[in-house]
Amino acid sequence: ATLFLLPVVFKFPKAVMAELIEGTSGHTNYAPLSHGQTMSMGRHLQDQLRMLQQALADLGKGLGETNEAVADLKKNAGGANATISNLLENFANSNTVTETLKNDYGRTKANVAKLQAGLEGTNGAVAGLIDSQKVNDTLMKKLQGEISDQADKQHE
Repeated sequence: ATLFLLPVVFKFPKAVMAELIEGTSGHTNYAPLSHGQTMSMGRHLQDQLRMLQQALADLGKGLGETNEAVADLKKNAGGANATISNLLENFANSNTVTETLKNDYGRTKANVAKLQAGLEGTNGAVAGLIDSQKVNDTLMKKLQGEISDQADKQHE
């Protein structure tokens, strides 16, 4: 005797609908679904379609926001490139100024060395003049003393 099961109308949970669609529910392939099962499966598939459409819309929105962010980054990168170019130009100018100052320092150092040598020579000459003045002062005092002594002798 063949036993036929009459379809029972009840609402399948979503997990059962997924098993029915995937073919892993254990139902036989030749048994037709009831109208309620078919409608339930259709609602399940429609819900999945809506979720996919929402996910696709969210992805599209995210892509638009990403494109705006990339455009902003490109715009900012252009400004950054100009800033970097200005910095490089200023760096090159600074290097030129530094090189000029380095050369000026070398010349100034040589001039200071000459001045120092001249100052040492001048110090020696001044020391010699001071010694000569001391000798002259001593001679003047001696001469004044001799003149005073002669004046005193003439007045006597």
